[in-house]
Amino acid sequence: MATRLFVGVDLAADPRRTGLATLHEEGDRARIERVRVGANDDDVLAAVLSAAKATE
Repeated sequence: MATRLFVGVDLAADPRRTGLATLHEEGDRARIERVRVGANDDDVLAAVLSAAKATE
């Protein structure tokens, strides 16, 4: 069974208001792994690079 990682980013001008969420999909199920507000550039970059594919 293939596992996919999805990363969602809600960018704000102030990093204290930037949101970041990661979800894992396994088969027909999705699991929210982490949701946070207060993500800086390094946090967003690390999360996106951990995903298999980045799209707009």
